[in-house]
Order: sequence, then structure tokens, then C-alpha cells
Amino acid sequence: MNRIRLKANAKINLCLHITGLRQDGYHEIDSVFQSIDLFDWIDLEKADKTAVSCNLPYIPCNEKNICIKAAVAFNSVYKTGGVKIDIKKNIPVSAGLGGGSADAAAVIKGLNALYDCGLAPAELIKIGQSVGADVPFFLLGGCARAQGIGEILSPVHNPFDYDIVVIKPDAGVSTPKAYQLFDQTESIGGSAEPMLDALNRADETVYLREMQNKLQACAFKLAPESQKAADALSEAGALKAMVSGSGAAVFGLFKKNEGGNARLRIVKKGFKQVFLTHKTDNGIVTAQDSSAL
Repeated sequence: MNRIRLKANAKINLCLHITGLRQDGYHEIDSVFQSIDLFDWIDLEKADKTAVSCNLPYIPCNEKNICIKAAVAFNSVYKTGGVKIDIKKNIPVSAGLGGGSADAAAVIKGLNALYDCGLAPAELIKIGQSVGADVPFFLLGGCARAQGIGEILSPVHNPFDYDIVVIKPDAGVSTPKAYQLFDQTESIGGSAEPMLDALNRADETVYLREMQNKLQACAFKLAPESQKAADALSEAGALKAMVSGSGAAVFGLFKKNEGGNARLRIVKKGFKQVFLTHKTDNGIVTAQDSSAL
């Protein structure tokens, strides 16, 4: 094949605890990631040279783009030709939804198929880890506990299915700044174990209670609009409203078939980027016939 199209799904954090600070400056986490069906399109085409394009003008289309980094990392393991990468962004940026890492994972998975390399999932995940701490999760997809700096993954069954409404305020949050503020104002600690126990027992009460993000207070300080978004979700009837990752996106859980009306009420409050989405078991989805999509 000469071309391939992939869907790169975003993620939310069902919980996020900061458990340590390494000597290299990275923070260790204990989190539970969940894929959602809010996605970017990634189109790959064989080419003489590797290049990237994007529908958003403020996304860098040079070596700083994580998709270029992913292609270079893949080529260092399995020598391929070049690739033309076209990104159609739907996942908000600077949001804590992992859009960039998802796109990079799509490039890695796509190159494996495009050039018929036959690399096993474990090999792809190793390449992903060299690109970014979150990239391996998107190659795995679904629901998983993430430890270390996010690269140690343990698949988890999530028995709960809600309508999920995501709000991305106009403001963004820099992940390094969020962690810097955390170091100044918060304390390391916590565990995802209670959340995992709630998932295992399908205990909704404990599940909702254990949805905690230790970066949330920092995100609210750096982007007060995130606090307003969380309040809007709660006022619309969310069972739980919480920042994803380091923010600035906030998501709310609603009972099935209630998220659509909630989204409309929130849009009327002036929020521009409001998405109705759901959990999915997939991180990256390959379209076998890209012309059909």
C-alpha cells in the first residue's frame, strides 16, 4: 500500500496521583488512563522525504512536531523510506487529552503497516516510549493503569459507561508549568489502588469518589477558565467533573443519553469547544481502505 489513514483517539485521566520526582526532573505518576472517541485523523503516504502538514496554522510543521520525532524514531529501528504526514486536528491542544502523543502513536503504528515491517506491539511500544512518556498508552488503548512517568502500563477493565462531555476553555495549560506549580504548592503521594478496586468491583460510588486529579488545583490557578468549565459541567448535572491530565480541558460524566442535552446547555453559556464523547477500547484505529473514510 502507498497510503493509510488512522484515527488517533484522545484520553482522559480517571485519576492522577503524583508519586515521586526523579533526578532527571520527570515526575512519577500513578494514574488510570481511559481512551475516548474524540480523535484526530492521521494520513500517511509514502514519499521520498518525511514532511508534515496540519489543518491548524499554529501547529509547528517542522522537526519540533512530535509526529516527525515519531517517524525519525521508527526509522532508527526499522529503515523505511520517507513519509508524508497530514494531521487533521480535532483534539484540542494544551488540554491534557494527549492529542500530540496520540498522533505520534498513529505515525508509529501506521508506518509499521505502510511499510509492512511486521514489528510486534511490544516493539512499537518501545519506539513510542523513546518519543514520549504517554505515547505507549495510545498504542495500547482502552483503559490502563499508568505508572513510572506514564510508560509502565497495566490494562484494566472499566465496567462503567457514561456520556462524557469535554470542555476545552480558550486558555491552555503548559504541562511543565503545572508540575512546577505542583512542586511549589502540593505534596507528593496517593495511589490509584482504590480506583482500581472500585473498577474491579464495579462500585460506582467509590469510583466517582476516587476520581481525583492532584494537578487540578494547579490547572485551576493557571487557567481559571477551567474552574468555570468544571462548574458549568456540575450545574448541567454531571455526576463528576474533573480536569484531565494537567488541563486545561475538563470532562464531566453524565448518565447515558443525558450528555447531549447537557452539551447544548453548556454551549449556550459561551464555551466554544464542547464535545460529547464516550469511552472506547481503542487507542489507534487503522482504516484499511482510507478512500472509504
